[in-house]
Amino acid sequence: MTLVFGNPIITPAYRQPRSNRWRKWVLPALGAGLTIAVIIGIVQARPYFVAKNFGVVEDGKIYRSGQLTGRMLRQVVHNDHIAVIVSLSTDATDGPDAQAEAGLAESLGVKRYSFPLGGNGVGDPENYVKAIQVVCDSKAIGQAVLVHCEAGSQRTSGVIGVYEMLVKHRPADEAWKDMLRYKHDPAKNPSLRPFVNEHMKQWAMELKDLKIIDRIPEPLPQLP
Repeated sequence: MTLVFGNPIITPAYRQPRSNRWRKWVLPALGAGLTIAVIIGIVQARPYFVAKNFGVVEDGKIYRSGQLTGRMLRQVVHNDHIAVIVSLSTDATDGPDAQAEAGLAESLGVKRYSFPLGGNGVGDPENYVKAIQVVCDSKAIGQAVLVHCEAGSQRTSGVIGVYEMLVKHRPADEAWKDMLRYKHDPAKNPSLRPFVNEHMKQWAMELKDLKIIDRIPEPLPQLP
């Protein structure tokens, strides 16, 4: 308390201006909202600048991916000299990029084959053989192949895994590790592994009849 001309003057306690008080919660909220918006924008824009779940199976010969946007498909076809596309998706239900792919492939001069499977990689077992036959025939004449489905993790992992085990004679545990690396999750999709193991002998016999492999491996490879 301060005395001025004998009269007491009480200095009031300092109060933070209201403008500073609302800044305490408004500014952090705006910052958080902006961060979320940026993250969403990056996620939505990513498929236009990054090839979805893309991988090299055999350099210069066989590649794998998820469904590519038109921009990324053009880039991959150009960069990796893709001459053949093997689609394992169901064109009618897997979105505009899948539906537009056939026309885009034609405009790029790329052959396209469709052997649809279910989203978990299970379906007509003959489509595995047909897909592998196209891959091997294309490779034999020096044409690079892109194998894909929607995510590149279930259907593509199944077909590429069987190709590597039966055609390339790669150990089953190594093929399995690659399937996991390309985001196959056996906990979320428990159907793929037993489906592949169940049909392994049938596929080996058919691929031998087609002269794609020269023998049926003994013992048959089985995913662990």
